[in-house]
This record gives sequence, structure tokens and C-alpha cells, in this order.
Amino acid sequence: MTQGVVINCPGIMVATVTSSSAGPLTGVQVFISEPGPGGGLWLATTDASGRFTFQQDGRYSVGIAPQNVPPGCTQPPSQIVTLVQQGLVQVDIPLTCGAAAQNMDHVDFTADAAARDLLGAVTLSDAQRAYLDRHGNHDGSYDLGDLLAFLDRTHAKLAPGLLGAMPRSKERAP
Repeated sequence: MTQGVVINCPGIMVATVTSSSAGPLTGVQVFISEPGPGGGLWLATTDASGRFTFQQDGRYSVGIAPQNVPPGCTQPPSQIVTLVQQGLVQVDIPLTCGAAAQNMDHVDFTADAAARDLLGAVTLSDAQRAYLDRHGNHDGSYDLGDLLAFLDRTHAKLAPGLLGAMPRSKERAP
């Protein structure tokens, strides 16, 4: 009688960090985090080919923390990745570096648009949210702290009622 063997293989993520000017980047520390309270946090460092692998089923946010973005490059937005048993997911994390990054340091939007985006109306692009975070609290995502830093820095005023509608924590409103 033959018995079957069950092999339980978790999903695998193979990610590559590249720059627009230098190709694959070695030694860049990347975070992998599970969303929600008590979610895990893992750090991975890219190898000589700009790659790292991660192997564990689940849903993760993958990105580069602001302090780990190489000088002269802009921080790309985090990506959501779902790993399932025996699946392979390839993730590209492109960095814009050099002159192209310099051109991205000014992004036009209004204070009201920035506030409405926190309230759930998608009014900003990923580049605009990254700009606000980069010039706000640098915690890797656009939140109330970034909006308040923007209002303080620019002396902009919000439309009546928008400030009172803001969430009281760093979370985005539903």
C-alpha cells in the first residue's frame, strides 16, 4: 500500500529594489509588515542582485522606510502583497533617483484635497501622499500628522468643518 505525502509549502515573495539610474540596489533594508494591531514586522536586506526573498503565507505591506531610502532617491509607496500556499509573487520596488527625483519634490494639491483624502475621498495620487509624508512625519504613510505638518508649514487654512471631521488618531477615516 502506498501512502501519500503532503508537503506544506508557504508562499514565496521575491522582490527586487531598483533605481532609475543605477539598476538593482544592494544593501537596501526593506520592511515587510502585517497590517493591524499586533501584526508582525520583518526586515530584509537586498543582496548583490538587488533582491530579497520572504516566505510565509499572509497579507503584507512591503516598502522602504524613509530613513532607508538611498540619498538622492524618492521613497516609493508601500505595496500590499498576499502570499498563499505554494504561490510565487514577484514584487518590483522601483526608486526614482537623480534628476527625476528632484522634479518630484513639488506636487500641487490644495489643503482641502489633502484633508478630504484622509476622510476617505481619494483625492490625492500616491506621489502626492508620499510627498506629504516625506515632508511630514516620515512614518511611511500619509496620515493626520502629515496633514498638520503641511498646514503648519504652508499656513494654509481648511474649509469650515473639515478640521473637525478629521480622525483623532493616525488612522485614515473609513
